[in-house]
This record gives sequence, C-alpha cells and structure tokens, in this order.
Amino acid sequence: MKRGQSGLSLVLGIDKPSGMTSHDIVNKVRSVFNEKRVGHAGTLDPAASGVLPVCVGSATKLCSYLGEGRKLYEARIVFGTETTTDDAEGEVIERGKVPARVSDASYARQMLLRFTGRQMQTPPRYSAVKQHGVKSYEAARKNMPFEQKEREITVYSAELEMIQSDYRGEDPLHDRGRSSKECGRQVVWDVDFSVSKGTYIRSLARDIGRACGTYAHIGGLKRLRVGSLWLSDCVGLQTLADVKERAALDPLVLLGLRYAFAEGKLSRAVENGAAIEAERLQLMKPKQLEGGVAGISCVPDVRPSDDAVSENERIALLVDNRLRAIYSYNALKDAFEALTVFQIGVSRGFGI
Repeated sequence: MKRGQSGLSLVLGIDKPSGMTSHDIVNKVRSVFNEKRVGHAGTLDPAASGVLPVCVGSATKLCSYLGEGRKLYEARIVFGTETTTDDAEGEVIERGKVPARVSDASYARQMLLRFTGRQMQTPPRYSAVKQHGVKSYEAARKNMPFEQKEREITVYSAELEMIQSDYRGEDPLHDRGRSSKECGRQVVWDVDFSVSKGTYIRSLARDIGRACGTYAHIGGLKRLRVGSLWLSDCVGLQTLADVKERAALDPLVLLGLRYAFAEGKLSRAVENGAAIEAERLQLMKPKQLEGGVAGISCVPDVRPSDDAVSENERIALLVDNRLRAIYSYNALKDAFEALTVFQIGVSRGFGI
C-alpha cells in the first residue's frame, strides 16, 4: 500500500464548525485516517456551519453524486448593510435605511415567496466559482477583473421563522464606522431555505435586501441537510478522532438508488467495469432513511423492485455487501454501463 493510503473507502458526515474552511476539514480528516485521498461534496463558507459530506479513499469518486441533492439552510438575513462578501466577513460597501415594512411578517412572507421557484442568480464576488481556471475569490483578492455569470437555480421553499425588529449587537458590521448617535436597531429575518445545488444563500440575502429597497447580508448560516444527509447523521471533529471509521455512513442510503448484488462472474464484470445485460440483474428498492440515521443498514430491509428501468437511470452495484460501482441504463442496448467503479468497495457503515 502506498504511503498516505489507509486502505479505507468510506463516507462521513461532518458537522463543520464556523471559522474553518471546507478544505480545513479535509486536512483534519486526512490526519485522522492518515489518508491523502479525502474530498468533500458541497463547499461551505468559512463563516457557515453544519452538514459537510466527506469521502475517504476511493470513495472520493462519490463526491459529485452526494452534492447533487437539495440543500436545507438556516439563515439569518441582516438588513441595512451590504458587504463585499455578502456576509458578515466582508467590508461594508453599501449602507441604507431599513423601511418600516421590512419588520412586517406578512410583507416578509410575500417577499420570500417572490424568491421561490426557478430563477437566475449572480454568485457572490467572493466565491469558489471558476472562470478560465481562476476562482472568483482569488480574482477578487487580487483586484483582477472577473465577470460573474448568472446561473439558474431553484429555491424550493423559503420559510420565515422569526423577525427581530430590535436586533442588536451580534453583527459588528451594523455599527462599524458609525458614531454612537448613528448606531441604532437592526431588522433581522431568520429564514429556512430549501434550494438546489449551486445556490448561494449569500446572494439570496443580497438580492432580497435590494428588493426590499435597502441592503442586506448574511449574519449567520447553518446547513441542515445535503440530499439525504442530515445534521443528525454528522459528527464533530473530536468525535471523529475518537471513533474514526465507526463514524462511516451507508452510501447506499445517501444515494437513494435502486441496487443489485453481484456475485461470481457478475462480480468480476462489475470490478472490470464491463457492461451488464439488464436481465442479469435483480434490482432492489432504494434503502430508506429511518429517523435521519444513515449509518446502519438492516439486511431484512432488502426488497425486490419490479418497476421498469428508465433511460439513464443510475443503479448501485454491491460486491460482498460493499458499494463497488455505479452504473447507468442504456435503453438501446438494454444494458447497464459503468459510470464509476471504486478501486476498493465503499464501506456501508459500521456494523454492516
């Protein structure tokens, strides 16, 4: 085994603390497992906390799949100031009076309704979006020209949880550069957003502020869910250091795909990434989450699925009860073709 390779292949859910980058988390996981091949799905801003899917070993090939699902956030929108980063980490670039209507819950819900559904969004100036190989935040730090292109996103829901019209003190931006006479109360919305991949909550806050006739930024952000991975499935860094691979989750549950077991000659075909005729596979129903726990899968839950296979449908293939490959259906050939084969089968979690 090469240096820096642990022989492990597993998926983790990390509860990222604020103040750390997603790459910081990757480095911590590398240290815990003595494994260079560690990746994450769905970058979280340094100031944000919450769910960060992390893959170890050959399971890093799963990162692109795990970041595809819906994301749920708990956001605090602070009105009155706009910043370079669209959150409390940046410098104030705009400041404005907050209209009285922003404190009205009925108005807030109507405004949030305007921001639900499919729409175009301009990412923050400070983001990981790349253009010609350069990340936006790198260009911003060097004052390089960088054209942020709009992208299509979907906001599935935006639920107002609370309005604080006399909020004060937690966000230092409010009083930065102001005299004591100018310092006053703030208006804050606490909102739960369910959004598609690629959506920036910071941009939503910025655009909502402008639509309200003032300015706004994100004062706090926590991610509660990525696809089927919930915060309750995640562990902190100290817990991870204590339990190590026992923190592994079942990728079959997280993927939510139909699956099949491969044995004998069929297993060798899967390991080699060979095409497999559809009639050779007995598909099983996707594993279901129970109480938000993705760590353990029960064998008695195995149930055949007789539903017709659709074009390009993805399935998971198991060898020795480990995730060995992801295949896609080709209707013209009536066969499944390999999309991703894992050098080491991905563990299905502690106790599997």
